[in-house]
Amino acid sequence: MAERRMFAKTIIESDLFLDMPISARLLYYDMGMRGDDDGFVNSPKRIMRVTGVHDDDLKILVAKGFVIPFESGVIVIRHWKSHNYIRNDRYKPTQYKDEKSLLCEDSNGHYMLICDIAIGVQKQQTSTPLDHHLTTTGLPFGSVDEINSSKDSKSKASINTGAKHAEPTIKTKPEQGADTAAITLLLNDGTEHMVYQSQVAAWARLYPAVDIPQQLRNMKGWIDANPQKRKTKRGINAFINSWLTKTQNTNGHYTSPQTKKQQGGNRASNGGNYQIGGENDPYKNIMSG
Repeated sequence: MAERRMFAKTIIESDLFLDMPISARLLYYDMGMRGDDDGFVNSPKRIMRVTGVHDDDLKILVAKGFVIPFESGVIVIRHWKSHNYIRNDRYKPTQYKDEKSLLCEDSNGHYMLICDIAIGVQKQQTSTPLDHHLTTTGLPFGSVDEINSSKDSKSKASINTGAKHAEPTIKTKPEQGADTAAITLLLNDGTEHMVYQSQVAAWARLYPAVDIPQQLRNMKGWIDANPQKRKTKRGINAFINSWLTKTQNTNGHYTSPQTKKQQGGNRASNGGNYQIGGENDPYKNIMSG
C-alpha cells in the first residue's frame, strides 16, 4: 500500500469544503491520510477520538457529500481518485469488496452509492447520492460508459416527455432587440443609464408640451458639464421625471440654470418674476445634489 497521501486543491479549496467547521475539515484530512488505496477507512470512530472531534463533524462530512458511510461502519472518501493517483505496481486493492460493490463512479471518478439495482428492466429506479447533485443508475461498479449512456437516453426521453406538458413561459424582460436605446446618461459611479425608446414614447404621452428627445439631450449635456452632480442608479429616474415635470409646467420651454446665469440677472417666467437659484426658481430642487 502506498505510504503517501495527497489532497486536491479543487476539493479542499471549494466553498462547500471551506464552509464546514475546522473540526470537520481536520477529520477529513485525518481520514484521508489513513485511507487504503481505494479510499476506504475502517476506523472512523477511532480517528474521531484521536483528533478530538465529535459525531456531528462526521455527520457534516456525510451530509456535504465528502464521505460515504456503510452499515459495516466503514466509510469511503468520495473524491479519493481526485486526491490520489496510485501506480499499478504500488496499488493494493481494498479488502472491503462488499462495500466497493455498492459503489459506482461518475465521469470525474468520484464515488457514488448505488441504492437500487435494476438489470434488464426498462423502467429503472434512480436514487439521489449524498451530495444531492448526482444520480446513479444501479449499474455495477466501473460501468462508467453504460452509466453515461443511460443518463443521455433518459435526458432525451425527459425532454421529449416534458415538451408535451410544458408550461407557458412568463417573460420578465423584453427580448433582445425588442426595444432600443434612445440615449445614455452618465451616473455618479461611471456607468451609463440606458433610456429606451419605449420610455420616450411613454413620457411623450405624459408630458405632451415637452420635446422629450431634446430634453433628454439637454439632460445629457447638463450631466456631462456637472460631474459632481451626477445621479445615482436609484435617483436617475426621479431626476428625469422632475426635469420633465418642470419643463411641462413652463409650456415645454426649458433652459438650464447655468444658461440662465450666463444670460444674467432676473428673468420672468410664466408671467412671474424669480431670481435664478432663489426661492421661486422652479429648477432649483432638481438641479441640486
